[in-house]
Amino acid sequence: MTEMSRRGPGAEVIVRKLDSAQYPAMREMAVKRWNQEHGQGEYYDLFNLDFIHFIMGGPYENENAMLGAFIGEELVGTVGLIVFNLSIRGVLYKTAYASFLTSDREKRRALCDPHAPLFWNGFSDHRHFAPVASPAIAHILSAAAYAYCHDHGIQGIIAYFEEKSLSYKVVRAISDKTSYVKKIFDIKPTWSMVRIVRMAELLQRKDISPFLKMMARLIRLDRIPTPSLVFPDQVIDYSEHYLPECLLLLNEYQENVDLARVWSIEELKCHLSYPGVSKTYLFVEWGRVKGMINTQIMASVGNEGIFKYAILDHIHLLRLNQHEKRYFITILLEKLKAEGLTGVIARHMGYSDESIFSKMGFRKNRRYLNQVFISLDETINLHGVLHTYVSFV
Repeated sequence: MTEMSRRGPGAEVIVRKLDSAQYPAMREMAVKRWNQEHGQGEYYDLFNLDFIHFIMGGPYENENAMLGAFIGEELVGTVGLIVFNLSIRGVLYKTAYASFLTSDREKRRALCDPHAPLFWNGFSDHRHFAPVASPAIAHILSAAAYAYCHDHGIQGIIAYFEEKSLSYKVVRAISDKTSYVKKIFDIKPTWSMVRIVRMAELLQRKDISPFLKMMARLIRLDRIPTPSLVFPDQVIDYSEHYLPECLLLLNEYQENVDLARVWSIEELKCHLSYPGVSKTYLFVEWGRVKGMINTQIMASVGNEGIFKYAILDHIHLLRLNQHEKRYFITILLEKLKAEGLTGVIARHMGYSDESIFSKMGFRKNRRYLNQVFISLDETINLHGVLHTYVSFV
């Protein structure tokens, strides 16, 4: 893919692959968009530059794509595609995770002719791109993402959308107008569970009522329980020595989970440890890995300051008994608290024993995300899918 454009009597919107030098402009645009819609409110800093380099790198770095929409030389929208292998009921498919979909609110409806065809590598492709009802930049980015996936042999796209969100409606609208998309599957809703580990930061916030602060003190919201059994020196920080065993643990999921990410050792090596972003903790018994939890650090930024949270990702606890799970999570919470984090977030995905988190003081967040699979291969059928292991932040 070189570039894609929609041309008309007004502005011309060009979509091309960004290089890493353009990531700061992308982050600036994302923060601007958030402030346009929510005021100077709090937001999770998904466009943190370290995080972008972390998620867009690895062995698929040349196939991963951050697509940017430009009017002239001004960046007005982005969508990221992260390539990975997905096992669907035991069959491997090349898949992309779609993220970083955003556009400048002031420019999102480009001043171009909505009935002009899209141009791809300089050639008009009327067969794949019917006229779009709205010339929204998000429509153009979605169409470019589908074309990019088609060009690179990608058979499906996974994305997460807030229920009834505008982004979801845009993706649905453009999917109905391109022959690339065979079917869209709404797989399942997912939600987060939150655990506070440092009360001091919580009590500083002015956007929390005095009543809630009083209740937090009364129930000792940040108290980490003492486990009934201890397993000294069995919870350790990850080192590359344990990489092959971690690979075996995570790739086990393809045997008993309907949709499961399948790792190569090169991918996992990049993912389990990345300075300032990703860190992994292991439960080791007799020198062998018995359980693991990966954490990814995310900052919540707003008027009240910057609060850092750990998002638990790539969890394997199936070989641990209940006492070992409690001890593992207790030590993990203590370590994250010592590192200055405010809270910990675990997500309901259905691939691991998540009941242990509610027993350890995690509280369910009411905000739901819909997990969506956009099939570009007509042989894929996801009806009846119950559990998935395709964790992404």
